Amino acid sequence: MFASRPLYSARLTNFSLTARQFQRSTHWDPFVKGSRGTPRRKVAIQQESEYQAGFESLFPGKNQITLPSGEYNAQVIATIMAARAKHLPPKRRRLDRSNPAFNEGTPDEVLTIESVDLLEKAKAQLEERKTYKHPEAQTELELEIVEFSSTGDGLAYSPDKNHIYIVPFSVPGDKVLAKTYPQKPHPLYTHVDFIKVLEPSPKREGVIPGCKYFTTCSGCQLQMIPYEDQLRHKKTIVEKAFKNFSNLDRSIIPPVGDTIGSPLQYGYRTKLTPHYDRPRHTDAERHGGKPPPVGFSKKNVRVVIDIEQCPIGTPILNKGLEIERAKVAETFHTRKSGATILLRESTQRRSVSPSSTPAPAPTPAQEEQQPTDSTESAVPSVAEANGNASDEIAVPLPTPLSIQHHSSSPTKPQIIYTYPNYKDIKTYTSDSKSFTTEYIADWTFVSRANSFFQNNNSILPTFIKYVRDNCLPKSTEGPPIKYLLDAYCGSGLFAIGLSPLFSSVLGIDIDAAGVEAARENAKLNGIPNAGFIAADADVLFKDVPFPSDQSLVVIDPPRKGASIDFLEQLCEFGPKRVVYVSCNVHTQARDVGMLVSGLGKKWRYEIESLRGFDFFPQTGHVEGVCFLDRVESKTGNGS
Repeated sequence: MFASRPLYSARLTNFSLTARQFQRSTHWDPFVKGSRGTPRRKVAIQQESEYQAGFESLFPGKNQITLPSGEYNAQVIATIMAARAKHLPPKRRRLDRSNPAFNEGTPDEVLTIESVDLLEKAKAQLEERKTYKHPEAQTELELEIVEFSSTGDGLAYSPDKNHIYIVPFSVPGDKVLAKTYPQKPHPLYTHVDFIKVLEPSPKREGVIPGCKYFTTCSGCQLQMIPYEDQLRHKKTIVEKAFKNFSNLDRSIIPPVGDTIGSPLQYGYRTKLTPHYDRPRHTDAERHGGKPPPVGFSKKNVRVVIDIEQCPIGTPILNKGLEIERAKVAETFHTRKSGATILLRESTQRRSVSPSSTPAPAPTPAQEEQQPTDSTESAVPSVAEANGNASDEIAVPLPTPLSIQHHSSSPTKPQIIYTYPNYKDIKTYTSDSKSFTTEYIADWTFVSRANSFFQNNNSILPTFIKYVRDNCLPKSTEGPPIKYLLDAYCGSGLFAIGLSPLFSSVLGIDIDAAGVEAARENAKLNGIPNAGFIAADADVLFKDVPFPSDQSLVVIDPPRKGASIDFLEQLCEFGPKRVVYVSCNVHTQARDVGMLVSGLGKKWRYEIESLRGFDFFPQTGHVEGVCFLDRVESKTGNGS
């Protein structure tokens, strides 16, 4: 149906081209064989109509475009590639689970590897290795924590040092009381419940967790240690990930950079998803018709904890949580099932005229008299939050002149932050179909409330600046990089944030709503030559016309990582440089290992640098960023 040649017709010389001429020039035939009126024919006609409508939106007025000589029209390229993707869905290859290169980076895999390492350390001290006998459920154990796991849990030996206990909410140096619970036996480790600290580790000194549900709720793991120690621990998570999951020799893995901290360590999450279980008649009778608990899961148990406030959520989301809890209390008796509640922050920014005088910030005496909720008291001030603002990488948060709480109605709270030149009006939505607005540095992003967007806006200006400052090669040899390919682009964070460095930007994501948001965000931010494709990232390199020597690829996949098809095509295309961003550093290490090894036997890469960013303070998660350079001799030539 399609011509096999790349879409080089999209590289326009200095002349005008009509939409119909462009269709013909790319040899795209939307029709299929079949007599008029057949179902296949009707579908094909409808597809051609939709396709032509897409061109009409690209070619307003006389349906013509004009570009400077030698430039690529990213919007046209995206339209053609999207049409091809509809007709030629990629065939995903099954992973060979026996191959260690395809580990999935699950907590079980991580704990298994780290338990083996810890048991090997004790092996030399054991005269005879005995078979471990699992204690009965509800057995209390006194344990000494010897190491942190990459999941944020403490690791302790069994008395005979031939088994590992996974103890949540504990720190190396702690002596704790823990209790076993029913679970499927594992040959290397056993999860236990944390009961209390018997002898605290020095690492806990001076730290008070910011949440009263900590040690019960499963959301946070690290509130009991100083933030500097959290950052150091997350550096070791990245180091262990590349040691255990990349299948690379340590000599070719560069030292991991220090983890870049978040300006806000509490009150940073712009999205929360509390939930509640299906009400049962026995519960209603036992509790006198009280509503079910609304909150988050209890650690190690499939039970929802009733949570009024979440200190890592932004203040406006906690106002929203209070409102949504009241709604559940009013309607739970009519529901036949449980539900997850979406809470998403949105910001409306308004300019402040120089003549207007903002309300002054409250004095310390006034602050003592003002009522505050538990969440706001736990959230540090901006001055305290910018603890790493002196770091040359960090972009400090602006300090508001005033913070005002306002409500147009009981169910529509607002928090207004006033700055010298503008004010931000914070609201929340629980409607998954509504649109929310985020302001990141000089960029504006609008997206569906249920679409993916990073949940810590306070660190994003620093993060984007770091990627922008380092995405281009340090060497000036060879042709300059002019083209950006943004895989898993979402609503366009990288495509838009990095666009000033490139003449053309092409993004792809399987989420159609996210891609539509990316297109609108490109218009909103005045990005002139950006195109976006709603398709699987695996098809990105099938028809891309950009020269590989002048192309940069940004990869930001979901937690499961990139597919082997995508990685093979990337190595086949061979972009000059790759930036790999991931919320799961274990699958990131796996995929980077394949890129360095030269998957597909054409091009391979070498790691220039890697480090973590703390997108998720108080938790055991870290965002990994890795920069890779193409090795200039192909793997097929013996390199």
